[in-house]
Amino acid sequence: MNTTTPSTGRWGRVVTTLVALLMVSSVAIGAGAGAAAAAADDPTQRSLQDDDSTENQTLDAADDIYVRANGDAVLYYEDDGETDSEQLSNAEYGLSVGQGIFYGLVVSDLEETPNATGSASAVLEPGALTGEGELTADRPEAIQELSLTVDGVRNQQRNRFDAEGRVAVATRSAPSLELVESAETSLQATVAPDSFDASGSLNARTATQLGQPMELSAELTEGTDTYTLQAAQSQQVREFAREQWETRERARQTIEQRYASVAESLGGSATVTLNAYSFTNTSQRGVYQLDVDYTVEYQGIDDGIERQAAAVLANSEDFDLSREEASAIAANVTDLTIERVAADYRMQSQSVEGSFDIQLENYNDALLAGLDTLAAYSPPDQEVPVQSGQIEDIRARIEAQQAADLTRTYSFSASHALPSQSQAVIEFQAQSRTENWQAYVSELESRDIEITGLEYSLAADTDGDQVVANGSFSIEQEDLVDSTVDQFLNATEGETDEDLEQTRSFVRAFREAGFQKARTDISVTEGNVTFEAGAKFEDMAAFRDALKQAGRIDLTITDVVGRTNESGSLNQYVYVEGAVSADASEEDVRALSVVDEDTTVHMPGTYNRSFPEMETERAYTYLGLEPPTPTPAAGDGGDGTSSDGQPGFGAVAALVALVAAALLARRTD
Repeated sequence: MNTTTPSTGRWGRVVTTLVALLMVSSVAIGAGAGAAAAAADDPTQRSLQDDDSTENQTLDAADDIYVRANGDAVLYYEDDGETDSEQLSNAEYGLSVGQGIFYGLVVSDLEETPNATGSASAVLEPGALTGEGELTADRPEAIQELSLTVDGVRNQQRNRFDAEGRVAVATRSAPSLELVESAETSLQATVAPDSFDASGSLNARTATQLGQPMELSAELTEGTDTYTLQAAQSQQVREFAREQWETRERARQTIEQRYASVAESLGGSATVTLNAYSFTNTSQRGVYQLDVDYTVEYQGIDDGIERQAAAVLANSEDFDLSREEASAIAANVTDLTIERVAADYRMQSQSVEGSFDIQLENYNDALLAGLDTLAAYSPPDQEVPVQSGQIEDIRARIEAQQAADLTRTYSFSASHALPSQSQAVIEFQAQSRTENWQAYVSELESRDIEITGLEYSLAADTDGDQVVANGSFSIEQEDLVDSTVDQFLNATEGETDEDLEQTRSFVRAFREAGFQKARTDISVTEGNVTFEAGAKFEDMAAFRDALKQAGRIDLTITDVVGRTNESGSLNQYVYVEGAVSADASEEDVRALSVVDEDTTVHMPGTYNRSFPEMETERAYTYLGLEPPTPTPAAGDGGDGTSSDGQPGFGAVAALVALVAAALLARRTD
């Protein structure tokens, strides 16, 4: 039975994580490139890469500032060349706030041959997240063979999962595997709207002695206001426990003491009947053989459970329930019917066998009673309350399962064998299937609940001395990104923590910026690592405004460009709109937070140079988007007289990382 919700379900958390990772990786272009070239030895060169969310820091002081006639400025951060920049063979990145687009590329050389090579890519859109990757790695010495396949799909038409694998392990690397000569286990479960059936078995043969033989079996069934336990045990008893079992009556009393206390604590009673009994000496002094078969009949258990549960719920300050409401919840709990719960276990000197079988009916009412209890729960101030919308969403899903008669089946099997003294082989298979899935989807849609489409696959195999793996996934849901952002805002609504409120303002800015698309690619070869990323928003000014309101920046940054020069050093250009007034003096410029005594100030008309531009068309092409129609613009005016800054990176990207990282930390705990 699936009781996950868009707010709290595991895939909601996965989506949140991937959204965050994609955003962080996108802005990591600038941070990674800067760190590779400068941050290790000279903190003053980190500029935009630094992001200390615990302080209201502004940008670092620039090496140079070029002031334009209209008061705009370009901040220049130069790599001093003292650090090891040979590893960074190429880096370029930029973000245009006006166009709302980011792009970056970093290529780093590797000093040593990596243990693994491969590539991965991910694309995030408002309603979908897709990714794929491949990996080739050295085969671990312990692994002689490996074969693994996993695939699953959940959409409007079907919901299934399949996995199987085989691994051959060298026992010299894992000698503990030799302790088990053979083993097999299996599990099966069927979950229907009002019933739950599960069974399983285990058998194993060991290479070492396990101990004295033992057999245990038990079966619990439910009747009208009664529960009956049928049990048997065959085991050896030591001298210290002899008095508990040495006569038939003492054995009955021992069993009664063990089980009657449970019934009495619930206001019921228990009657013990010995069906068979044997207590004999063995060839070993002080050791006896006990064989006993008995029946325990419980009465009044349900009434006791109802009374106690109702009293606890009604009298607790943590639950807002009347006596009648509490009694109704307790009655629903006891509506659960135990058709059969059975288990048996047998151990011989070098073997173990066991099995279990569970058959429950009417568990649905008990589950709904749990939701009613959760809805009435008033947590202490230090606890985050469960949102009522989440509870109602779970309730709606349960009702949809009932209406559609949704049935899920699960199976798992595994085996262990020693085909030779040098090798152990482990194999497994698992799968899940659903019946009436399309009817269930229709019932959900009638309750305004959308199914999140999911498809994934993974394959891994050994190929000589290497392990080769590849995989892919796709997640589709209308307004996937917006719902993830709303999830965070709803979950943190009403909290008064100052840092959290600042994070909420950044997340709101993320939503207001109008996310359109993001993409990330990374590849590792024997010679280098290539990292490429891009993102597009409708209006990135929302990020900048949030940063200014939080005191993180005190300038209106429009663009930034970062790239390596001919010597391999990384330089950054930060474009600031209205840094000073049009008639500002050098003293006014030096009053800026990004200017200190070491900053060289270039006033309008005192310099003649151009500044790099972001290749926005390349960014649009990388993202697979149509670039906007260009409009005529004034030239750069190398003498410092032009007005418009050029596209580039900027502190806005640092905000995206901050928002994403906060979201990731908040929702993956």
